[in-house]
This record gives sequence, C-alpha cells and structure tokens, in this order.
Amino acid sequence: MHIESKAEGLNGSAPIGRGTFSMDAAAYTKAMMRRKPIGILITAVVCASMAAFVLAGSAKAPPLSNITLLRTPREGIQPQTVLDRKGVLHMIYFKGNASAGDIEYVWRNPNGKDFFQPIRVKLQRDLMRHTEGGDGGISVAADLRGDVYAVWHALGSEPGEDHRRVYLARSTDDGKTFAREAPISPAELGACGCCGMRAFSDERGTLYVFYRAAAQSIHRDMTLLLSDDRGSTFRSVDVGPWELNACPMSTAYLSEGGQRVLAAWEKAGEVYFNEINPSSFKLSPSIAAPGDGTNRKHPAVAASVNGQMLLVWTEGTGWAKGGLLAWQLFDSGGKPTGAEGNAPGIPVWGLPSVFADHQGNFTIVY
Repeated sequence: MHIESKAEGLNGSAPIGRGTFSMDAAAYTKAMMRRKPIGILITAVVCASMAAFVLAGSAKAPPLSNITLLRTPREGIQPQTVLDRKGVLHMIYFKGNASAGDIEYVWRNPNGKDFFQPIRVKLQRDLMRHTEGGDGGISVAADLRGDVYAVWHALGSEPGEDHRRVYLARSTDDGKTFAREAPISPAELGACGCCGMRAFSDERGTLYVFYRAAAQSIHRDMTLLLSDDRGSTFRSVDVGPWELNACPMSTAYLSEGGQRVLAAWEKAGEVYFNEINPSSFKLSPSIAAPGDGTNRKHPAVAASVNGQMLLVWTEGTGWAKGGLLAWQLFDSGGKPTGAEGNAPGIPVWGLPSVFADHQGNFTIVY
C-alpha cells in the first residue's frame, strides 16, 4: 500500500468555456457525466467486477489499494467528486466568502496531472416554489433515463424542525423543466434543521435520499429514503438512532463502486458506514472507524473494484475551525486493514470527498 500526497494545478485551456458559465440543471447534469448516474452533494464511483486470485487452491486477498491525497484546486472547500466511465475526474467545490462565494467546476483527463480552467457555476432556477425555510443545502441526483431529482428539507405544515419535511422536485427531461416540489419524507419524522443531506441514483436507477430526522425534536435518527419507481413512492429505513435535543450540524454521504452502494454518517463524535443491498434494500451492520478519535465528523466512503472500502473523515473541526483529515481502509468483509492515517489541513468549513479509480486505488480530496 502506498500513500501519496499531491497538489494539483490548473491547465491553462478551458475545453468547455472560460470565466462565468451559466448552467441550468440540465446542462450541469450533462457536464457532470450524462453517461452515469450522479449526485451533487452525492458522489459515485465506477462499478466493475471484483477480481479473484487463486494460489495453491485457495483464494488470495488482493493487494492493498494505494491512497493518494489531493488538495481541492484554488483553495476551494467542500469538494464533490465523480469519476466517469472513461476515467475523467469531475469536481465541484465552493470558493470564496462563506456568505457570498461561488461554486466552481473543473475536470481532469485520465492520468492527467492538471485540471482544466475552472468554470463558475451560475445557478439560474429557484425550485422552491411552494416551500420556504430551506436549510442544510440542496442535493441533486440523475439517472440514465433523463430523470433529475432535486431534494432539500424545508418547513412543514407547522413551525419547528419536528415538522420539517424532505421535498423532491423531479424532472423527466434532463432538467429542462421540473414538476412542483412534493414532500417525500414521513411527516412524523421531521428533519434536523442545519444538517446536510444527500441524494443519489445508482446504476439501476434506484433513488436514495439520506438525511437526519428530528422527530419530537429529540429523535435525530439518520434516515434513508428509497425509491425504485423513479421517485413516485418511497420507503423509509432507520439507519442510526440518536436521541439529542440539539442540531449536531452533521453531513451524510452516498456512493457506489465495486458493485456496492455505501452510506456514511456520524453520531456523537464517531463516524460509521453501511452497505445497502441494491436489490433487497437491506443494510449491513454499521461499521465504525476503529480506535479513538477527537470529534470525528463529515465522513465520506468509497469502494474499489477489488472490494476494498475507504472511510474518510475529519477530526477536531468545529464552528469556524479547521482540523485533521483521517482515513481507514477496510477489506471486502468490512475488517480494518493496516492502511490508516491522518494529515493536517482540513480548512475552516472544509470536508473531504473520496473516489476509487479503475485500477482500484483511492484518491481523497480535501
């Protein structure tokens, strides 16, 4: 196993534009890989068959994946990454003042060292036509059939986060038009006001929405909404119960790779991940980061073609405070391997992203 740290530069040419680039949901979805289901505030990795090696009549474990550290270009924060089927890396990130910054998009060719010139993403459409009090951000997912799903949580029928709902606005024409938003979460669960959420569409077209509930303003369980009928109906799965009379300002993560769908989340200073069976929607037992940490938050997880899984998180971050990056590699059975580590440099308001390449190696972006 090899760990490498890189600081990437920017290529002087801009293959799809320079400076300000006006993008509606359809154009952005296509730019971020039309050939593969994706999520914004959702990251996907490429699926492939797991290789098996046989030696002297018994299975031999694959070698440990390499892990590379990559800084977000232009001192950006909160990167979101996806590797398409051709090996092109697509990334969006936030840059600038926290109250008035920009989202930038960059991409890098397979085996390339430099990113192409960034494009500023200019948002043009307000999808909150009949809801208000949005918080925790918006997340977007798309499938191969032209469906684009925008989800967020906002005020419900009564004040209070125990009445908040998760809403979905759906497009069936690659984001050209969107239907009126509709609530998709159970009314009795509420939604934690400041916590982030994720939407994701897998290779089958199944839609996943991962958020923190706030039932009775105390039961802040991580909750997974699943739809296999293009967002028409949803089932709800309780992933991680937590009784807390406060908002923990947490984030969530979903990804697909190595024929696995993974969900990462946090609770009480620890981080966890689960595998979601894409056929039965059953969850594996939760797997925690091993050892002791300091206020572990903002987990990200990815699986490689050889079945190994990398869990990434932050330590010591807080309000207006940066911290450490940490990671742990797991084998295909969910057992920690010897590949673990940490590095300084998580910026204020920063969090990591992770993806696996076609060779089974991982890159952590922070």
